[in-house]
Amino acid sequence: MISTVVGLGVSGLAFVYSKLKYTDDDIIIITDTKDYGKRILVSGNGRCNISNSSIFNINEKKICYRLNNEFKSNIFDLNDKVLFEDFLSAINLDLYYDDEGRAYPFSLNASSFLNNLLNFVFDKKNQKRLKIIIDKVIDVDSKNKTIYGASSKYTYTNLFISTGGISYDREESTFLSCFKGFNRFIPALGPVVVDFSWPLRLSGVKVKGKLSFDNGFHYEEYGELLFKDKKLSGIAIFNASLLADDATISFDFAEYKNNTARDRKNYSSYLPPKIVDCLKDLRIVDGVIKFKIKKLPSFKESQISRGGIDFKLINKSNCKYLLDESISFGGEAIDLSGICGGYNISFAILSGIKAGKH
Repeated sequence: MISTVVGLGVSGLAFVYSKLKYTDDDIIIITDTKDYGKRILVSGNGRCNISNSSIFNINEKKICYRLNNEFKSNIFDLNDKVLFEDFLSAINLDLYYDDEGRAYPFSLNASSFLNNLLNFVFDKKNQKRLKIIIDKVIDVDSKNKTIYGASSKYTYTNLFISTGGISYDREESTFLSCFKGFNRFIPALGPVVVDFSWPLRLSGVKVKGKLSFDNGFHYEEYGELLFKDKKLSGIAIFNASLLADDATISFDFAEYKNNTARDRKNYSSYLPPKIVDCLKDLRIVDGVIKFKIKKLPSFKESQISRGGIDFKLINKSNCKYLLDESISFGGEAIDLSGICGGYNISFAILSGIKAGKH
């Protein structure tokens, strides 16, 4: 059998890995660049936050994923954990876990992950099974099983689509809109404009604290808030950009993990001097500031974009499209988005593996 994959990012590479490991299929790869998996190199500030210790924890309570407009704490099971661990073993990659449970290549270098994965996929023993076509896909005619590229057209029997999302370095148009169940892309995990302002001299000031909000569920995390010229940033803010919607967000400067300020009204005892000097410009009450998001990050600023094919139209066991089982989707092509911390790249890898195995 011949399988065709469009896109060779992390999900596309995981699909090819899976086909090579678990099947005898030959594989046609259609990609618009020879820089396979290039976005891996910029993930995690060049360290590649590949996973998280809580991803396979069935008792996880914290909201970690947004599926269309639903919210989940966990989407994987122990079978997925086995697939993921087999993947790491096959590509010869050890992981390092930090104090927050975030997993990185042991080298703390994204190139280790990408190089090991490419070495597995493009090993000489696999060359006869792979055919690579450099072309930009413009449209897919699922009725006639035809892919239309900028240079030519191609027929397929089984198709995996892993080119999705338009954040960071992607164009704001996508052929995915031709599929039923496509939800438009919205930027997520990035700095946001909020409903209060601050003096320019606060730009660059970072403060740790506890962020929380209620959006039909209670969400809280300890993290960092960063004042930029006109936007708020920091990982906790990134996560709020994905999950908070119109909820009122609280950021408590007086609490961080197991530490709480002795006197919330004594701001100079726990706030940076620059913030103390700007108290009259901020609306901090007893160490807490409350705000709403007015504007989401731009696509260029965002780490991911939520949107894509409705997760309800995806078979969870093999990532096949329920409206056409000759097609499967992976990664950001599916309308499932995780918070920062390795959740998105793990989903991209596992969706590629599960689609390739079946």
